[in-house]
Amino acid sequence: MYAGATPGFNNLSKKMSKDSNNSDPFANPVLRKAAREATNEGAKKPDFHINGSYQKPSIPSQQFEYTTKGNQPVFPIDVFPENIQYIIERLNEVNGFEPQIVAGSILFVVSTIVGNRREVVVKSNWKETPNLWLAIVGKRGTAKTPTMNYCIEPLKDAESDYNRTYVQDLKTDEKAIRHQRYTSDTTVEGLIRIFKNNPNGVGMVKDELNGFFREMNQYKKSGGDLEFYLSAWSGGQKLINRATKETVTIDNLFLSMLGSVQPEVLQKLAANNTDNGMLDRWLYIETTDRVIGITEDDFPAKLTQEYKIFIEAISQRVTGFKQLTWGENAYTGLRLYDDLIVTMRQDDNLEDNMFTYLSKMETYLIRFSGLIAIMNGTDEISHKHVTNAYKLVQYFIETGKRTFIDFENQKTIEEIFKLEKAVSKKQKATALVKHLPKMNPTEMAKAAGCSRPVVYKAINT
Repeated sequence: MYAGATPGFNNLSKKMSKDSNNSDPFANPVLRKAAREATNEGAKKPDFHINGSYQKPSIPSQQFEYTTKGNQPVFPIDVFPENIQYIIERLNEVNGFEPQIVAGSILFVVSTIVGNRREVVVKSNWKETPNLWLAIVGKRGTAKTPTMNYCIEPLKDAESDYNRTYVQDLKTDEKAIRHQRYTSDTTVEGLIRIFKNNPNGVGMVKDELNGFFREMNQYKKSGGDLEFYLSAWSGGQKLINRATKETVTIDNLFLSMLGSVQPEVLQKLAANNTDNGMLDRWLYIETTDRVIGITEDDFPAKLTQEYKIFIEAISQRVTGFKQLTWGENAYTGLRLYDDLIVTMRQDDNLEDNMFTYLSKMETYLIRFSGLIAIMNGTDEISHKHVTNAYKLVQYFIETGKRTFIDFENQKTIEEIFKLEKAVSKKQKATALVKHLPKMNPTEMAKAAGCSRPVVYKAINT
């Protein structure tokens, strides 16, 4: 019986010993159910009610002032353990990798490693697994891909190990199972095959999300692949019926996603938003579009090794299913921070798309709380973990505002370009200065697709 198991795992261990041929014992739905029941026996229950009535939170509410650089929110890297914070900072100094891209990519990797092996219980009938959908929004040629590739190296290493094991197993078993951690296949048919062999879930990495977004935006309220992906974000059981294929049941669907998309592509999609719920589910990370040359320093190999050890330690610790518990005041803190998001949603002046987006932030608050606890080597969520989760939520609310406000403003900007017959970058900058003189120069440059000096020249003309 592995360390930390509850007494209910005694019977489970006997069941597992009869299934020693399976390299992932929790791939068996029967064993997963037994694990879930065993974990429930020793799980600490959250403080839902006191004597049957709602307990008023006693911790004072806290609204963090998010840090900005220029007019961009700064990713709160202090939510990570100190050694990972240092790695993020050094990657920025030596490689020019933007901290927010590194941080978001690491969150994706941790989420993928954990999969549905860990679950946060909000209510007896409301449970969340820590899947994340992260979209890095920036121009081409801004080191998004190299940054993501560095961060997902632990997943690539795992894939190499899985492949070697699979090749060896095929020599003695023609029905050997090919396990994997992540994929780049966005077709539902491909994902179904992967989920059948990897019931703990996988991550998806897409260098370019442009095509994926366009494809999903073709659907209205529902439709084939869109319905599958919306279900994947929510998790839970998914029954898939195909006209010419067998019916497939996925007991606990888990899919985390990471990719990049150009601002203009995202803006055009949102300008014609079909309101199908797809764009609301993503966490948006803005790049600064800063371009740097080769620096003199080399990135220490020992830091890369330390990062991989950090990820491997999480992988080793979450080998079996378990529900996270709530530490002292943690659940009360969750309700408090959730109340702050609810208050934002009640603002009469809030845009419709932000209203929906904020509802997803309530869910991400829970998921972040679980992931932060896991990154700190524990299955008990503390009040500090929840506080740090809310810091992340605030960051993504700000990037969401900027993203969705950009969507709203894009219609006006396009109309200005059309009115002034502005085609070149210089013409677009001049048109914006004329019609939107109070617009931030950085935002003008972004909208016109030019550098800030071009905008300043237009301002001074």
